[in-house]
Amino acid sequence: MRRFTCQCGNTLYFENTQCLECGATLGFVPEDRRVRALEPAGQDLWMVDGRYYRKCLHYARDGVCNWMMPAEDGHSFCQACRLNEVIPDLTQPDNFRHWGLLESAKRTLLFGLMRLDLPLTSRREHPGGLGFAFMEDDDNQQVLTGHAGGLITINVREADDAYREAMRKRLGEPYRTLLGHFRHESGHFYWEHLVAAHADELDAFRALFGDEREDYASALARHYSASFIPWPHDVITAYAAAHPWEDWAETWAHYLLINDTLETAEDLGIQTEAPQDFDGMLAQWRKLSTTINALGGSLGMPSLYPFVFSEAVAAKLRFIHALLERQVPSATRPATTAPSDAPSRTAANPRKPV
Repeated sequence: MRRFTCQCGNTLYFENTQCLECGATLGFVPEDRRVRALEPAGQDLWMVDGRYYRKCLHYARDGVCNWMMPAEDGHSFCQACRLNEVIPDLTQPDNFRHWGLLESAKRTLLFGLMRLDLPLTSRREHPGGLGFAFMEDDDNQQVLTGHAGGLITINVREADDAYREAMRKRLGEPYRTLLGHFRHESGHFYWEHLVAAHADELDAFRALFGDEREDYASALARHYSASFIPWPHDVITAYAAAHPWEDWAETWAHYLLINDTLETAEDLGIQTEAPQDFDGMLAQWRKLSTTINALGGSLGMPSLYPFVFSEAVAAKLRFIHALLERQVPSATRPATTAPSDAPSRTAANPRKPV
């Protein structure tokens, strides 16, 4: 995630809502993908470069968003919040704090997807669109983080550090983050659009990742029943070995991670401008990840990126890179996807999506 600059010259960050130097109110403007200083214009309106904007309702009312909408947009929620189909029951303890963390991770994901010019149409706008459900366990169900039919469901407890760390240890995952969940589950969504919908891409996918027609439930049962979970050299994580769909989603998540982190490194001046070709990008990432791990070690932390790419994994990452180049040729331009619409709803006991 790159930094931004206030009108006063102060450095701004993606989540900022106020400049600590000049006191200006800030908002993220999706049209130019920048955090901007807002000039009050009366009647809950704000001006940026001569154009009027309104705050997303989750910004103005709830303080869990900082995205703006053009004043003529008749919706209450911004492009990011319109993707929500279920938000947590905010009467429950800690859920408001957890929701804020979920929204922050979701917007970081969306920013990365916008940089790649990937579609962000909602399920309400189109049957094949994207949606999010942030749900908690109750007496009748255990919410499983996952994806089905375009709906990404995240268990609210994943926003609790202690719970997530306990799950990381129990499942033997060296890397488990809230943003990582969003990246992984978005991979399942885009697999349907970028791979399954194109016969030639599907054949190439199977040659690299395996045949996704293998029974999914049986594959996961076999994976979790093993007393020792192997980590074959041809996959990026042990979980990726469970099924070709999971191999794709884990590889996709790492591709997004690499892109986002290289952008941050370039913005901070840690490395030169990111190359356009995949091999150059991968070479820079290998060097940067080694640096990141060395710095973490000096801080007394475990490896921040505990992964080493085999050539087989690099080939899968290369496949994703080429896939995006073929199907999203304008990926270097700001996204122009039309915003979707629908207000969020709070569900105290929502039904788990199937």
